[in-house]
Amino acid sequence: MSDEFGILVGGEWRGSESGRTYEKRSPWQPDLVTGTFAAATAADAADGVAAAAEAQPAWAALPAERRAAIFRAAAAALDERAERVAQDMTAEMGKPLREARGEASRAAMILRFAAGECWRPAGEVYEASAPDQMLFTRRRPVGVVGLITPWNFPAAIPVWKLAPALAYGNAVVLKLGYEAPRTGLHLAECLAEAGVPPGVLNVLTGSGSEAGAELVRNAGVRALSFTGSVPVGHALVIFNTVTRSFRVAGQGLTFVTPFVSDTHDYDLRRLEYTMVMGAVDALTGTFRLPCPRHGTARVRLSAFRQIERLGGAAHPAVYRVTFQCGCGDEHVALLGHGALDWGPLGLDDDTAFVNLMTSRRDDVSSEFAALTTTRIDRGEWPWSFFCYPEAAPRPVTPSSFLLLVPCATTLGVAVRCPVCGSTSINLVTRPHVDVPFHSDASVGVVAHVFPDDALRTIDEFRAELGSASFDEKRLLLDG
Repeated sequence: MSDEFGILVGGEWRGSESGRTYEKRSPWQPDLVTGTFAAATAADAADGVAAAAEAQPAWAALPAERRAAIFRAAAAALDERAERVAQDMTAEMGKPLREARGEASRAAMILRFAAGECWRPAGEVYEASAPDQMLFTRRRPVGVVGLITPWNFPAAIPVWKLAPALAYGNAVVLKLGYEAPRTGLHLAECLAEAGVPPGVLNVLTGSGSEAGAELVRNAGVRALSFTGSVPVGHALVIFNTVTRSFRVAGQGLTFVTPFVSDTHDYDLRRLEYTMVMGAVDALTGTFRLPCPRHGTARVRLSAFRQIERLGGAAHPAVYRVTFQCGCGDEHVALLGHGALDWGPLGLDDDTAFVNLMTSRRDDVSSEFAALTTTRIDRGEWPWSFFCYPEAAPRPVTPSSFLLLVPCATTLGVAVRCPVCGSTSINLVTRPHVDVPFHSDASVGVVAHVFPDDALRTIDEFRAELGSASFDEKRLLLDG
């Protein structure tokens, strides 16, 4: 029977709010269970943020010597159990024992360094240019800091992050790597034994798609530090640029990525799917998007259900895509403008393409892209739709799609016209959407002018599709 481990929230070791757990097995001996760990949920993470926010002011007001003493005591506690930490580290993530021992000792050294940081000057005084003036700067803690760490340095990286954050008076919510949680829990135990007040350090285990995602989107988290794979790091930066910094009105979010590893040390499946950037395979016309069951799903454009451009100043634009996965569920992913509009044509983000709005075409290198631009130059366009208010066909790209809903024999697509800005509904076959340059012999258009407001369009479109007379209302237009 393996040991069971909980999460630390508000000074209390407890199980997950959902009661769910997961088992961790040794990569050296797959039949050896190294521990059973609480699978923290978004609610658990929110509880941790709330506990940290409540405890942070008193922690920041604590004299520097008191905070430094806690770090010294934690380092001593870690030294005492260093061999046990090393053994557990090797068992759960496979690092050679000699390296694990070195990392455990290094973690204690970092805690002692943090004790010295508590005495670092908190500001500077400058000479004034006028009499009776005093010019100075003062460093203040930001508040609650969210930390997301990987599996490959399960002692060093968590300490690198939490020690300076705590030393400067912040409270912390730490999400440990899914594959190596026991080592990080040793650190939490040492700090708790050393006297860190309840709520100042909160530690979560489990999937990043729940607990980690809550740290990213929770407005109570004032700074975020992430270490993991390059794709997830890029997606987090984009997410916080286009979403979070605008949602926290006038305050913004400090986003820190001190180290992003090229290794896949933070599985894409374990982070919120609205933050995971998808990709596209131009040869097959399929998008590679994250699926919690199978890791990666290959879906066609007709499997998309809703396409929403995220607000903010990101360039190129980023789109949140809801799609129907082959596993039977709907999931969400992010796609950059290039991947959404030009990826299926071989024209990705780094390749120039024909701009519909400016009619400008730059040279492209790949043969696939050259063929595409040749067809566009001949007056063909990879996607088109019929604008009902203008009674005319219009060329579009998938970023003009708002909603795609399967009907009995067709696919209903709500499209915003790039010319007049109105939204019309086309009833087309799936190849009309999935296969660039494919045109249906006839296109069904719902005889209804939808409002310009995208949310109202979606609501009215769904109401139309729910009616028994939907197919009777369309106009058949010969191609």
